Amino acid sequence: MSASTWAERKEVLKIPSYFLYFVGTSISFLGMGMQFIANSWLVLEMTNANISVAILLICSSLPGIVLSPLSGVFIDRLDRRVLASSMDLFRAIVLLAIPIIYWAGFLEVIHLYFMAFFVAIGDLIFQPTVVALIREVVPKRLLMTANTTTQVTAQVGSLVGTGLGGLIVAFSSPIWVMVINAATFLVSAVCIINMRKTHRRRLTKDQTAKQAWLRYREDLLDGIRYIRNHRYIALLYILLLTFPLTLRLINVLLPSFTKEVLKVGADGFGYIDAAFATGAVIGGLYLSSVTQKWGKRFTMLFGMGALAGSLIIFSISTNLIVAIVGYLLIGITFQVRILYLTTIQHLVDLDFQGRVHSVFTTLVTFFSLGVYLLMGVLSEVVSQRWLYASQGIFILIVTLFSVVSLKTESPEEEASDAEQA
Repeated sequence: MSASTWAERKEVLKIPSYFLYFVGTSISFLGMGMQFIANSWLVLEMTNANISVAILLICSSLPGIVLSPLSGVFIDRLDRRVLASSMDLFRAIVLLAIPIIYWAGFLEVIHLYFMAFFVAIGDLIFQPTVVALIREVVPKRLLMTANTTTQVTAQVGSLVGTGLGGLIVAFSSPIWVMVINAATFLVSAVCIINMRKTHRRRLTKDQTAKQAWLRYREDLLDGIRYIRNHRYIALLYILLLTFPLTLRLINVLLPSFTKEVLKVGADGFGYIDAAFATGAVIGGLYLSSVTQKWGKRFTMLFGMGALAGSLIIFSISTNLIVAIVGYLLIGITFQVRILYLTTIQHLVDLDFQGRVHSVFTTLVTFFSLGVYLLMGVLSEVVSQRWLYASQGIFILIVTLFSVVSLKTESPEEEASDAEQA
């Protein structure tokens, strides 16, 4: 990693508001890392059916069908600190309900489905809110560094959390994972509510929740029109869509792939999942340096193509070691998505960040639901190796499309680069 990258990372961490966000989310990412392995394994153990994991993930996608477009309106019209911290509190309450039901002796798998549904509501509003909030506290020239730092922290939390989650599941109970994760959300809420913004948005007197609701349709259309009128931004969002859909696919397939194809059990599942997090840490740490050395477009294109190759390597794994290497490479190359996201943040006007990003999350939700349904059915009748390999081939095709589409710099990007300079 270059000296300039380290200097920028130190500089962004010296911003008090970003540091609070960094601390809060670092702790909550730890809890979320534990949550995935606990949820997936608990549902599999309670039902002994591969499709149960797909159902769990479908439940986490359903809120987005209605709430994704709506969330962008409120993100742009309400105090983003208050909104984000409120979602942390909401998710903590939902998670704490599961241990209470368990200790009362009434826990059924449907309760886990409901938990996934309501936690997803909080996630759906929280994630685009903090994406927009970062723009209010970090200068444009440091956005890439802030985003990579956040993602490295997320993956370190996932790595450590997965390990801790596996130990808790093995030696105690997944229920304690819910308790710990709820506590991490509470810490995050306290940190975020104490953030102070350096960039002020132009707020209007009609920005109350009631009036925002009344203007919902108009504001949603504003976000759609903004993307339609900025075709380069629309193109970047289409390419960015490849990454969350790939993540959904590998998440729904991994539990049964490790259990039935590799036959490595819960420990192996944890090792493979941890390999992704380790790779994501490496990718996040070096993304800025690679981008500075090789350029934005080359990094975007090479990263997407390398992700396709990594998926194909994982699809042919026959033992735990090869699977870990494949998932490590997937984690490294997956982080190029940060470059797409940062480029979009540069180009989108601050007052439209929430609405524009919520249009994207709406698309992610609809396509994710299709991925979960399709993979849940296909995983029962088609080789999971072929499903991983097919996704790799699909991304190779997208990469070829990107070579042509990203050949020239857009006017919006040229203007953004000039502004940073």
